[in-house]
Amino acid sequence: MEEYYILCPTRPTEEPPLISHLISTDMCQKRQAENFHRCPNCVRSRIWKAANPGGAVSSPPDASRQGTGATSATISES
Repeated sequence: MEEYYILCPTRPTEEPPLISHLISTDMCQKRQAENFHRCPNCVRSRIWKAANPGGAVSSPPDASRQGTGATSATISES
């Protein structure tokens, strides 16, 4: 049985989108037909499938390489 409710958008990585919605597959098809702004980044869209014909899903970014938003700075004394 196919899923009826899906996460919109479904990203190609395991990293979740900032904002997502649980929608029906019918609503997903309607949004794609209306060129919804999130569809090009969703693995369920025809646009994404056309750009990634092999269905390649990229791996999530390495957590050890991701920064926490903090930067380090060297302070020189005058």
